[in-house]
Amino acid sequence: MNLTHAQISELLLNIVNSENGTNLLMQMTLDAFMKSERHLHQLEHPGDSANGYRTRKARGFGKEMVLKVPRTRNGINPKSWGGI
Repeated sequence: MNLTHAQISELLLNIVNSENGTNLLMQMTLDAFMKSERHLHQLEHPGDSANGYRTRKARGFGKEMVLKVPRTRNGINPKSWGGI
């Protein structure tokens, strides 16, 4: 699916303007960054396979968020995620 810049902006605006939207957008962004980090880790360590996710709670804008932190068999360096 290829969206234009205007379509992406409109989708993000709709999310942010919804109830708890800022936290939802932050949660989605952090989840995507961590998933990408795992992908890069696997490219650097081809023998280390993905091993699901673990949930971690974080404080957002006035509410708690539940993040999906990706795992690998041998572990990703948690320092790169700021201690999540």
